[in-house]
Formats: sequence, structure tokens, C-alpha cells
Amino acid sequence: AVVSTQSGHYGRGGPWVDFVHGSASSKYNEKGSADSPATWYISIGHMTDGDTWASSEGFPPLDAKHVKGMSNAVAGLDTAVFGAPPPGYTFTRVIPCDNCEILTGKSKTVPGRLILVGRTTGTVAVALIDIANTNKGAEGVALDAFGFAIDQAVASGI
Repeated sequence: AVVSTQSGHYGRGGPWVDFVHGSASSKYNEKGSADSPATWYISIGHMTDGDTWASSEGFPPLDAKHVKGMSNAVAGLDTAVFGAPPPGYTFTRVIPCDNCEILTGKSKTVPGRLILVGRTTGTVAVALIDIANTNKGAEGVALDAFGFAIDQAVASGI
């Protein structure tokens, strides 16, 4: 059963959004539960200046300074995002995955929304994941799926 969706993309570099989304959602579908369907929103941008190049339809705008701060937290360069996150979000930690690190957080305003951030070869990817019937198992599957997608993006030179 399909448990993950995305409604499309806009902007320059849309295929990268589709690649990261496809990798993550396929892994989530493989490991996830039909009781916890998820909708994924992906944004791809410049990892050092925070400019967004492309994002899923419905991805809310994030200020470049916040994207840069999240990217720097993933790289271990700056931890300010933990004390001053983008409005409406809170971050808890950076988690090592197989071949990458993922910044993890949650929305303060949208129930069940996770925010995950990872760096690829030359980009920063931000995932907003709306999980129905969220639980620690579904959150763990989403984290694993996004880590897998980042690994796949790095392997593909994105």
C-alpha cells in the first residue's frame, strides 16, 4: 500500500527534489506502516548560503539564514539553530546515519510534522514530513528513509 505522497515541485532543479523524494518515500513505504501514512515536502538549496533552488509544492518558504544555520548544524560548524530555530520549529539533535548526518526536529504548529535536514555533495536538503498517527516507530522509519535518500543523493553527485 502507498503510504507516502508528494504533490509536485517547482523552481530550478525540480528533478533533484523528485530524486530525494522518490528515494525517501520508497524507503518509507518499504519499512513504514499503513497506519502511519506520510506526506513528504522536500526543499533543495545551496548548503553554504541557504538559497532555495527548488522545493515541493506546498513547502513553506524558509528564510535563507535559517537554511544556512540548519546546514551548518548538520556539518557541526554552528549549533545556534538549537537556540534560535526557524519560527514554528524546534530542533533536538544531529543524528549520524550510515554515511551522513541528519538534523532532527519538529513543528510547533503542525501536529505530526517532522523537519529533517541533511547535506549532500553540494546541497542542503530539507524534508518536512507530515505523519498521520505519528509515533516513535514512524518517526524512526522517516529518519532512516531520509538518511537513505541523502546517501543516494551523495552517491549520485547531487
